[in-house]
Amino acid sequence: MTYAVEKYQEWLDKGYFDKKDVGLKGSDMTEQFVSQKRPIMVGGNWWFGGLTTDIENFEWSTAPYPGSEKTLGSGGNHWVIPTKAKNKELAEDFIDITMSDKIQKLIGEGGSVPIAAQADTITNPKAKELITAFDAYQSINGLAFYPDWPVPGYYDTWLAATQNLMNDGKPDTVLDELAAPYQKYISTRS
Repeated sequence: MTYAVEKYQEWLDKGYFDKKDVGLKGSDMTEQFVSQKRPIMVGGNWWFGGLTTDIENFEWSTAPYPGSEKTLGSGGNHWVIPTKAKNKELAEDFIDITMSDKIQKLIGEGGSVPIAAQADTITNPKAKELITAFDAYQSINGLAFYPDWPVPGYYDTWLAATQNLMNDGKPDTVLDELAAPYQKYISTRS
């Protein structure tokens, strides 16, 4: 987190962010990108479907974040069949169907990130870009956890600390803000 906060401070000092950006919502970001008020949008694949329908008047693409060996990913969305499930066979059938080549390709063509589809089988060019970017990270074990998952309610802390930094907060203070919930949560778990 120290590296991230210091890099963010460096970018602030270089003027990469406008003060009026403090507090923008995600929907503001997408509106500004779609209306061509901003040249780049850094986000996740959850924005993809909306972008494919909202952008009509310019060419755009997706790509892995330049220079990053890790990307925020999902570490908790696994298929699980409880040991006491009454319909284990039905659950197994559902998993087999969902993970089949046919359904994985269908998920990919629709613009979602299928866990087991092959990018070269996808015919939708935009979806293929997205899946290729995902595959690039997956091939180097580059899927990382979201930083707000380990502590309940941490997303709000993350946003507040980032806004504090953008409002001239000191990096050390911001790091303390980010560390406090982790430390508190860990101390209650021991």
